[in-house]
Amino acid sequence: MRNLSVSFESSEAPAQAVKEVSFHLGAGEKLAVIGESGSGKSTLGHAILNLIDRSEGAQIFGSVSFLGQNLLEMSDAELRSIRGDRISMIFQDPTASLNPNLKIGHQITETLRSHRAMTRSQARRRSDDLIRMVGLGDVDDIFDRYPHELSVGMRQRATIAVAISCEPDILVADEPTSALDVTVRAGIINLIESLHAAIGCAIILISHDLDVVASLADRAIVMCGGLVVEAGSTQAMYEGSLHPYTLDLMEAKLRIYGGRKAPISKDQRPAKAFNPIGCPYAARCRISDNICKERIPKLIEPEPGHLIACHMAKGAG
Repeated sequence: MRNLSVSFESSEAPAQAVKEVSFHLGAGEKLAVIGESGSGKSTLGHAILNLIDRSEGAQIFGSVSFLGQNLLEMSDAELRSIRGDRISMIFQDPTASLNPNLKIGHQITETLRSHRAMTRSQARRRSDDLIRMVGLGDVDDIFDRYPHELSVGMRQRATIAVAISCEPDILVADEPTSALDVTVRAGIINLIESLHAAIGCAIILISHDLDVVASLADRAIVMCGGLVVEAGSTQAMYEGSLHPYTLDLMEAKLRIYGGRKAPISKDQRPAKAFNPIGCPYAARCRISDNICKERIPKLIEPEPGHLIACHMAKGAG
């Protein structure tokens, strides 16, 4: 991804949901995109597969290159050949991502037959293998069930079966556990981890859950108000985060689960649209200065492989 920007029409001025985001993803890598609600992370995920609806005035700039082709410039027919095949997505809500009128088995086999030259019997055998792989239980029973006949956790496993059916090169997981009970989340994350090992796909994990990120991702980018404010290895992020926003996310997590008390920021409201003038976190930051409200911070590299966009960081100009 290079200099990706996404904006939406509003009653006042265009709201910039993503601002000039760039990153690379190698084969088999696991990258997390972290941020609170409204940070732009899900918009970024949808842009990867060119799923942004431009009919309502949305504008997209930059490029998303996959094997030398810009996905943002492809026709619908060209995109259909890639979506669900080379790049697949697990959405937040498994209920919305499954067709309620089709049986689970039919949804898996039709995905296979649309991208692979399979007979119905071949697709059925592959579907049975996938149902076993994602731990859905009795194959024949699950194959003939409709989505509403499954629990939410089982529906999410079914959506994962559809997503990995063609063994994609990239799996985009957009908050895959947010709609699930806490007791089910660990099982879904363990499943994604085991599938990564089994099929070797690269993973882009979009999440606000830092525990999920820590257990699954090798690298992470942190978004606030549409802007990347920190990027680096997950280990470096957890052991020595450099940005006040990332630190506050971690402190808030600890506070929720009875750990250290999180600091009280100046303004608890999320930065839901990119501030075109200054840092999107300036109003809530504990160490912000006047320059933070007046100028957009640029990404610098104070440590090898660890990037930060903060005027207060050592080495910031």
